[in-house]
Amino acid sequence: MPVMNEMKKERMTMKTTKNVLVCEDDPVQLKILTTLIHQAGYRPIAARTPSEAVACARRCGIDAVLTDVQLLDGNAFDLVGDLRAIGFDTPVFMASAYATDGMKDRARGAGVKHFFEKPFDLPKIKEQVDQALRVEPKLDAGVLIVEGHDQVRAELETTAARAGFEVYSAGEGTQALDILIDEESSVQILLMDLHAQGSSGAKLIRKALEIDPSLHVIMMSGDASRDEIRAGYEAGAASLVRKPVPADRLESFLKASLKAARSQNDRAEQRRARAERIAAEPVTRKISRWIKSYLGAPTRSRKGGRLLTLTLTATALTIGVSTAYGIQGALEAVDHVEQAAEKAMTKMPAVARQDAVFGRAQMGEQIRLMREANEVTRRYYEGHLGEVRWQNRSRQETPAWTPKPERPATR
Repeated sequence: MPVMNEMKKERMTMKTTKNVLVCEDDPVQLKILTTLIHQAGYRPIAARTPSEAVACARRCGIDAVLTDVQLLDGNAFDLVGDLRAIGFDTPVFMASAYATDGMKDRARGAGVKHFFEKPFDLPKIKEQVDQALRVEPKLDAGVLIVEGHDQVRAELETTAARAGFEVYSAGEGTQALDILIDEESSVQILLMDLHAQGSSGAKLIRKALEIDPSLHVIMMSGDASRDEIRAGYEAGAASLVRKPVPADRLESFLKASLKAARSQNDRAEQRRARAERIAAEPVTRKISRWIKSYLGAPTRSRKGGRLLTLTLTATALTIGVSTAYGIQGALEAVDHVEQAAEKAMTKMPAVARQDAVFGRAQMGEQIRLMREANEVTRRYYEGHLGEVRWQNRSRQETPAWTPKPERPATR
């Protein structure tokens, strides 16, 4: 059972892994190259002669060929001819320790992807093989390239196609707008030169976004001024790349731009759908959801800050209103007491009122006399305290020694 699983796994690996035919008559070089191909993630198929290589290609199928020029019983050009004859139109890489210009020209004429010179540059070999065998999946997206220079536009088209985009191209602004208006085109990214013929950069960006607001615009320029770049951003461009731009960098940049554009469009669609859903809700549901959004908001968020401000404001208002009501109640109580006292005074007999008035006057006179007595007492003690201080100061100023008495004269 384990053996059957291993065989099944090997068959699956053979179906999914690309085969690279390595043809080299030197056993040491053959071992080095097959190890390199294996480490790169491909399945190496080793051969030492053209006839053996053709037999391996018939038996296993091949996706690329890495061969030395001089082989046993033939050479690499014979091998390429035999493979083409039986229907293998795969990328071919050649290598030689005695490479000449004529040999390289002949290799280019035979459709060789790259020619290596010995001793091998192994990282370079891996890079070239990866580039030839890499098949990018289709991205289901279109890119419109607006470039006035034919050769540069062709290179940009190749790079975008290799990245998996459906490519549209135009030499000037009017053609680009016609492509965008066409309903059959599916353009998501506009890669345009700011100095494209037929329209200024900012004007073309503005018109393109009027046709398709979801378009992701990338500006290209090698000599644009700051004012032109600023005008492009103000018109709605998303980013800028400076010419010349390497193909691999542009490829990764286009993929990242597509990802950003799709993410932005998804967020816009979600906001639109949410707005429509909220608009269809009843008023009570809107109020309930609004309250829940504020109650469940994080403390450091904008809604959390608003909720904290509203809470503090409501607390302050509550305290203020309660204090106002309390003061008003106290004042009303005092008014009631005064009114009751006045009523009681009015109801008292005249003699009692006179006694009350006389008693109040007598109490006021006693208070006045007590204040005068306290004032006299205070002045007395202040004078006594001043006298004591003066005596102490005089005593300190008196010298501490006294003259000695004269001694009586002796006989």
